[in-house]
Amino acid sequence: MMMDTDEYMYPLYPAEITDLYEEMTESFLTKHIGKNSYVFMDELFAHLNQIKAVRIVNKLGMMIEMKFPHRSRLEDHLK
Repeated sequence: MMMDTDEYMYPLYPAEITDLYEEMTESFLTKHIGKNSYVFMDELFAHLNQIKAVRIVNKLGMMIEMKFPHRSRLEDHLK
């Protein structure tokens, strides 16, 4: 649902949308491992890049490096 509206909401509320994505992503990655999390992140980063939400991509990248360093495969999305 978030991906359906963020393209319109992000320019108006960039900080709030960024925070929502960070909380949602951290919660998802805490609860899921393996291919599920990799596919989720792949789709999420593709979507965020499509709507040019660079701030969110950068913030999620930092969060992954800090909180999930043991999941190095997720770092493929950051390159």
